[in-house]
Amino acid sequence: MHGWLLTKDDEGQKSHFGAIDDKGLPDGEITLSVEYSTINYKDGLAFSGKSPVVRQFPMVPGIDGVGTVINSTLLISQKVAML
Repeated sequence: MHGWLLTKDDEGQKSHFGAIDDKGLPDGEITLSVEYSTINYKDGLAFSGKSPVVRQFPMVPGIDGVGTVINSTLLISQKVAML
């Protein structure tokens, strides 16, 4: 899986675009194959690290998008919209 990932360590917050190992992500999340997405205001704040909008690290930013569920306890292969 590829995408943006926000992490935080002793040196501060970092962002990375590339391969993401889903084993490091929180349990209970849904994995989507995203077809369309946007970067909104809160995503911009999360990337900047200047506002405490990120509650837990690591974080895959983005709350708006359309895609297909590829990993979940429900809805596999369903088309969904994230709003």
